[in-house]
Amino acid sequence: MQFRNTTVTAFPLDMQYKFDRPLVDQTGLDWQDDFSLRWTPDEAPSDNADAPQEMFTAIQKLFGLKMLPVKAPTDVLVIEQWSSPRETDSNPP
Repeated sequence: MQFRNTTVTAFPLDMQYKFDRPLVDQTGLDWQDDFSLRWTPDEAPSDNADAPQEMFTAIQKLFGLKMLPVKAPTDVLVIEQWSSPRETDSNPP
């Protein structure tokens, strides 16, 4: 994956779709950079010696950061009701 002008705060948001839980930045760091992250998906065969590491190892080698499971407060979006716009609302007279 290529990241352009990405901050340490935005990186977890960009990667969140790969995980089954929210990612929260607790580093206290403030940087912004362009970088590439290569990893081997967990379900990929691991018999290729030249294959990139799995994601957690790749992140640790690239940034020196370790991703740990913790309980932390985070913002969430709750949608209580959803309705489609009526056709008449989108076509004013």
